[in-house]
Amino acid sequence: MNTPVNFEIAKLLKEKGFNKALPSICFIKEESNYTSTMVYEVLDMDFEYILRPTIAEVVMWLYEKHGIWVTVSMENNEEDQVSFYYTILHNDEGEAKFKERMSDYNSPTEAYSEGITYTLENLIQGEV
Repeated sequence: MNTPVNFEIAKLLKEKGFNKALPSICFIKEESNYTSTMVYEVLDMDFEYILRPTIAEVVMWLYEKHGIWVTVSMENNEEDQVSFYYTILHNDEGEAKFKERMSDYNSPTEAYSEGITYTLENLIQGEV
């Protein structure tokens, strides 16, 4: 997903130590929710900005840094309408272990955002 994460997730990522400089990254001015897309050298960046990566970049960072895989799938819900759900797996000593599954989201972006938020708030402790 090339959709940038929302402001709340960007703040959580900063708290958890996300600092990966990527050429397609967006920046948000912390206090104003102002968004600017630009290619920027992180070392020259003013500290009032935080990184705003895409959902795909966060999913790969969670896997590469923490061994946590967030995936989204589609299903028919109880009302026989299409809904989305996220699943979180953790790579524990070479074995994928189930952590969480929540459903009934209206879009893949919503499901990914909720799965990423859950992971950052519950499965990753402090700044790494």
